[in-house]
Amino acid sequence: MPGYIDYLLYYSAAESNILSITSVCNVACAFCSHRQNPPTVRTYRIAPLTLEEVSRLAEYLDAAKKIVIGEAVTSIEEGEPFTHPDILAVLHFLRRQFPDTVIQITTNGTLLTPLMIAELAAVGGIELNLSLNSATMAGRTCLMRDQNAAVAIQAPERLYRQRISYHGSIVGMPHLVGWKDLEDTCFYLDQLGGASVRLFVPGFTQYAPAGQQYPAALESELKIAAAHWNAKMTVPLTVEPHVPDNVQAVVEGVLPGSPAFGSGIKKGDCIITINGRPARSRVDAFQQLSGTGTADVVIKRQGHTLTIPFQGERKARPGIVMYHDIDWELVEKLQHLIRQKQAEYPAVMVSVLAYPLWKSILGEVSPSFCVYKVPSLFFGGSIRAAGLLTVQDYQAVLDDITAAGHDFIVLPRISFDGRGQDVTGRSYLDLKYQAAEIFIL
Repeated sequence: MPGYIDYLLYYSAAESNILSITSVCNVACAFCSHRQNPPTVRTYRIAPLTLEEVSRLAEYLDAAKKIVIGEAVTSIEEGEPFTHPDILAVLHFLRRQFPDTVIQITTNGTLLTPLMIAELAAVGGIELNLSLNSATMAGRTCLMRDQNAAVAIQAPERLYRQRISYHGSIVGMPHLVGWKDLEDTCFYLDQLGGASVRLFVPGFTQYAPAGQQYPAALESELKIAAAHWNAKMTVPLTVEPHVPDNVQAVVEGVLPGSPAFGSGIKKGDCIITINGRPARSRVDAFQQLSGTGTADVVIKRQGHTLTIPFQGERKARPGIVMYHDIDWELVEKLQHLIRQKQAEYPAVMVSVLAYPLWKSILGEVSPSFCVYKVPSLFFGGSIRAAGLLTVQDYQAVLDDITAAGHDFIVLPRISFDGRGQDVTGRSYLDLKYQAAEIFIL
């Protein structure tokens, strides 16, 4: 389906500033989601794009936002960016077209040789998400079947020396590599200049073989261990997936050397207002502080209210680490839609992960507003995120709430592509619920 794949490429660039350049991958991770998909799931692989194709996609990128390579928001399978035969030409082209834009690349690190890292330093403005997963040869081999583990393990120190900003990430599988391997990897990234460390709880579907299904207690064990390690680390350590159950703008950590660090904001601070404007959520607080100059930030710290003069930079991010909660623009759009449609009994359907958060802001949306959580029946297993919910999942809940008589129902856009189709190719327009209007937002 070349036409549809082209559409997905342009959609990723225009909607999310994501530049997909290849589906080629040079490792075989034990936690890879693509190997767990049933035949009815539509995913697509792309060969390395030509420079001409990259050039056409670049016209849809926003210079004001960081350009992302190596992540996906569509059904195109993302590969390892550095396997692209012309990766340096791609990066130099982007730098010429977007001289002041940060280019973020997610990589497994296997091809971050000293020469490649020096080339990245020459390009400038590169930020890496390094999926290290283990700082030992045995651990990388076990988790990723990495035949070039030494290069990836040495990459953090080389990046640090070249002053290339990077964030470390680890899929936590201590049941395979041991708790010491996991702990040592967190502290390895901390000691070698990682700006932050993200610890991911591995996911699996009901179709995954027994070896890929982790123990039931693993998620809580990872959170307990991470809290203990985080207290000893220099940089923030977060555990994902995690969606808070409230919109209080609590700071999980502060990046060393950032505007927030220099201004005195600390882990555990709760941001109340910024220049007198309320911080309505974590996302709202982050957005207000991003790219701002001097600002008076009112925080609550250990029960005391303080005002901190924030010394920001116009083109710099604030340097605070927060869990993602809710973009208040989305709430305002929802409120506008409800008023526009004169809905008397509106409802929103959300993932199991997001349900507590949305429940916490019911009164902010509409007095008669209802929220329903949608379990992942299609994928099952440990899947709880909205991005993998299907029409089948939504219809099952709609069938259960028929008697409620809602006249307006909203679904999260992330469950569907730009044409309103889920990962199986079914459209949200196929959903049935009395005479209610169904929207994606």
